[in-house]
Amino acid sequence: MESFKAQFRARELPETPAAALDRAARFFDYLRGQHAIRDVPVRDVAVYDERRWWESDLPDHTACRLRPEPGGPWLSVNKVPIPVPPNPPAKLDAVLDRQFGDPGARPRFVEGWVAKFGLDDETVDELEARLRIWLTDEWEPWAERARHANTARSLYQDLFDLYLRLLRQDAEFELLWGHGFLT
Repeated sequence: MESFKAQFRARELPETPAAALDRAARFFDYLRGQHAIRDVPVRDVAVYDERRWWESDLPDHTACRLRPEPGGPWLSVNKVPIPVPPNPPAKLDAVLDRQFGDPGARPRFVEGWVAKFGLDDETVDELEARLRIWLTDEWEPWAERARHANTARSLYQDLFDLYLRLLRQDAEFELLWGHGFLT
């Protein structure tokens, strides 16, 4: 019992700066060891489960430039505005599904449109012909441009999210950029 009281009294004494520094260094060694056990670094790109891009994955868009100029950044990506979808002709506007602004979903007539609007066969044929012309001349070229812009914008958003993550987790997360030739 007496030895416990002696140890307790010894701890009450102020620590020397060297002892405090030694104790802090041992504590950080402990934390580093815990981190190494918990977070094993990835050594093989093929098994990395976070986001990675290959040069062939980068969109061929003016907003995305790889090695734009000597001495400049390796990769430059600008935020791309999405083109405004074309408006359908006035006669088609009422009978089309209103979701023609999605480049991945081809515009179509509203479900049950013939019966809903009480149209005769001649009007149906005329509207179908107008839709084909509008799709071919205006909507499909727009959809192609919009899909292309979406890929560049998606890369921009991914890189911006990565930037924000680096700001928040700079002590536990790192960004690697590599290039080279395999022979």
